[in-house]
Amino acid sequence: MSSFSVRSMSCLSMILILAAAFAVPGCGDDDTEKRAICPVSDSCPESGSKRYTYKELSQMWWQWALGISASKSPILDEVGTSCSEQQPSDTVWFLAGSAGKPVKRTCTIPAGRGLFFPVLAAYCTACKEDEDCEARGFSTTTCPGETQDDDTVLKCVKDYGFPDSAQELAVTVDGKPVDNLKGYRTEAGAFEISGPTDPKELMFPCTMGKRKAAADGVYVFIEPLSAGEHTLTFKGKNPSGFAVEVEYKLTVE
Repeated sequence: MSSFSVRSMSCLSMILILAAAFAVPGCGDDDTEKRAICPVSDSCPESGSKRYTYKELSQMWWQWALGISASKSPILDEVGTSCSEQQPSDTVWFLAGSAGKPVKRTCTIPAGRGLFFPVLAAYCTACKEDEDCEARGFSTTTCPGETQDDDTVLKCVKDYGFPDSAQELAVTVDGKPVDNLKGYRTEAGAFEISGPTDPKELMFPCTMGKRKAAADGVYVFIEPLSAGEHTLTFKGKNPSGFAVEVEYKLTVE
């Protein structure tokens, strides 16, 4: 998750996320020169003995990203210290972008883990009564609350439509570009998150404790990278002109 901004829509929290597409290898092709990003389907992504759909992984990614306190967040981490924080799977490794300024990170990844992350995505969470909503443009600092149901958050994400308008997305892995990034859009649908319980540890408004959420965006899964050193770079911007630039030095061991 890399760039974020807050958009006022009723009493919903919406964050824009710009992250990285990580590599060229994909599913079902032993010829490494011909491998491509794993297609969006029920039969893939797959890593080890555990098979997931893109929808399942996208929900898991948001639950992971929004469930970590700000002080340990991989999103806010500028050097890679929190790369391994609370990884939820023994077959898939989640990667995050940044909070809006250029960063260079180093990250060690266990061998045999597939990688999953959003290239560009948006999410909504439903606010609860009396939460601080001033950051999203409300005239008072308390929110009257929203219904904690699927329709509330799904409408928010649908109305936004940001993944369709991504600009200047570019990703390289070991100097090789990853193409057709918009071809991997996935609607995560509605799900539940469990955010930090300490309001001082929130990264974004309206993410404390359990609540409804929904997400939509471009996500990428790749099969495990070979052991050794790899370099990932990515950049892009949203329609408002927000730009991001990130470099990862990855060690697979």
